[in-house]
Amino acid sequence: MEEVNVNLEEQVFSICEELLAGSLTHIDIPEVLLVAKQYVKLKKGFNRILKISDRNEISLQKISELQKTEKEKFESLSNQVARYIPRQVFATIFSGDQATEVATRRKHLTIVFCDICGFTAISEALQPEVLTKYLNEYFSELSHIADQYGATIDKYIGDAMMVFFGDPTSKGYASDAQQAILMGIAMQKRLVELRNQWTQEGFSHTFIARIGINSGYCNVGNFGCDNLLSYTAIGGEVNLAARIESHCQPGGVFISANTAVLVDKVFELEEQQPISLKGISQPVKTFSVKGLLPPDDGALLRKTITLANGQEIMLDLASMSLQDRQKLGVELKAIIQQVDEIS
Repeated sequence: MEEVNVNLEEQVFSICEELLAGSLTHIDIPEVLLVAKQYVKLKKGFNRILKISDRNEISLQKISELQKTEKEKFESLSNQVARYIPRQVFATIFSGDQATEVATRRKHLTIVFCDICGFTAISEALQPEVLTKYLNEYFSELSHIADQYGATIDKYIGDAMMVFFGDPTSKGYASDAQQAILMGIAMQKRLVELRNQWTQEGFSHTFIARIGINSGYCNVGNFGCDNLLSYTAIGGEVNLAARIESHCQPGGVFISANTAVLVDKVFELEEQQPISLKGISQPVKTFSVKGLLPPDDGALLRKTITLANGQEIMLDLASMSLQDRQKLGVELKAIIQQVDEIS
């Protein structure tokens, strides 16, 4: 009985296929004819669904490809925009935490100014293409260091660079000031290395920078109009940082008394002669940063190097100035490179 049913199903299926193909026009069994017609109807409906599904799949694929293209355009545009505004500000804007209207707020910042000594004379002596090459490299290196230490890069003004700590994020007044000074020290160290590198390339005009730092309350935020905004900080403390920088010794880092109060337990400071500034009634105290203070026993800054023949070289880093330590670091790197080349 089961075999008969199977044969009957095969016959019905065969009749349905012949009917669907148009090769069969007459069926004697009414029940089979009814089943065949239902089968043909269902299969035609199924084929229509497949065609619709295929069209939808193609449409969805096109939409997906278009979405991918638009996403790539948006990311490319975002990356380009990010080059014109500080990294931290860019991040807060796209996270929705930063408003994009004209608005400012009063915050405690540590402001840093850096510029090149005698840049006017250097720029007059160089061809524009040469000046552009080395100035861009100078800014690239210093900006990379600023980014490493978490600074917000405010602007480039000719050969000068202004950055600040404390907005849009802050780790506290003292920590912001410490990071600013560590950044300044790292910048001066990197410039020593760059000057040696550029001298080997035949670039005889040295870029020696001055760095001035001040801490205090400023107005920071979006300045400008609805169509064009500039994210910056303004106020007397910003101006004071710029004035201190102009009185800094070449290759040094000078800080104000406001900043010194925040870091005097961390850095070795040397008080300078007070400077008289226009618009300020009292002389302004400034301090030269000599480096990090040694531990209480000074052991970490006293090094002994023992050579293979037993000869010892004593280094008392605590007694060396910031500039001397930077110069020593460069000379030691050169000696190590020579030793590697010989071996």
